[in-house]
Amino acid sequence: MEKPQKVAGVALFRKPPEPARNALEICPERGAYLHLAGIAKCFGSRAVLSDISLTAKKGEMLCILGPSGCGKTTLLRIIAGLEAPDRGALWLAGRDISDIPPEARGFGFVFQNYALFPNLTLAENVAYGLHGRGKEERRRKVAELLALVHLADYAGHYPGRLSGGQQQRAALARALAPDPALLLLDEPLSALDAQVRGRLRKDLRRIQKALGISAVLVTHDQQEALALADRIVVMNQGRIEQLDTPEALYHSPKTRFVAEFIGSMNVLSPLPGALLAMAGAEGRPIGIRYEDVIVDEITEARLKDPCCFVARIESNRLFGPFRRLELLLNDQTTRIFADIPATRQFKGLSPEQATRGLVAVTLPQNRWRRWNDA
Repeated sequence: MEKPQKVAGVALFRKPPEPARNALEICPERGAYLHLAGIAKCFGSRAVLSDISLTAKKGEMLCILGPSGCGKTTLLRIIAGLEAPDRGALWLAGRDISDIPPEARGFGFVFQNYALFPNLTLAENVAYGLHGRGKEERRRKVAELLALVHLADYAGHYPGRLSGGQQQRAALARALAPDPALLLLDEPLSALDAQVRGRLRKDLRRIQKALGISAVLVTHDQQEALALADRIVVMNQGRIEQLDTPEALYHSPKTRFVAEFIGSMNVLSPLPGALLAMAGAEGRPIGIRYEDVIVDEITEARLKDPCCFVARIESNRLFGPFRRLELLLNDQTTRIFADIPATRQFKGLSPEQATRGLVAVTLPQNRWRRWNDA
């Protein structure tokens, strides 16, 4: 008999999906848990997805990130079996699932709008996918999951009496109840306010890692992706721009789109004259993140640095823990942004001059970013 796994003091019984007998012979990507190969989809004459190939590891949280209309939701629906690709194939645990209907794939799905049954209590909602199991097993499973999502005291409540964050945690518990082979999450936190989103990110990450469940998350929120994902697929116009860890995407973007989409990046093109000789590569654009720009008082020593410029502060806006400065360099053409600590003050500048005063701006060469398609 399978022994229960203890997670945060809660006993959890999990049954992993059985791999195909000849898994490694069937799936072309050895060791992959989820594998997509050459997925393409058109709606009429419009290509929505073009040659999408990716893999996800067992127990990994893979995030699909991109702007509206990039094809990320369509890709998630194809993984779920709710849409059929025009070309390509999907494997799970070595088994080709391309032609398996969604109800037979054994996936859990968490929607943006919770999708709870309003006429059922929280416990009944969670138990909905446990038909065919014994009464005692259903009761135990529901109790385990409600405890895991911190809703044990709300088992008898109806969804209408819960906050948005509580409803989404209940939706997560319901998706986890049948021990899904894969958890799919479609913008699950986008309808919640900022503070609730922050708390639920922590809960979702904790639960996913504690259970060791493989998950695919779709979002347009880069902070959500960076906080939750083991790896991120950045999509643009139906294609994958880059698939990498959050750290690699942020610090080593491979395309200009990724550089500008992840975080806040200044792209210098054309380059200020003093940087042309240093930049090489025929003056290709360079990027530097807002937080990497150094803003200080003007001194003779600083101006000897070829990466230092005199600049005028065009705007100075508070963003809580930091201020965002818009700066016009002394070539009167190049505008850049810099994020500095909110408490930072500049010697010799009065509060009035802090919005039009002159400062020294350094663009450290070791913080420049380059990408393949510049």
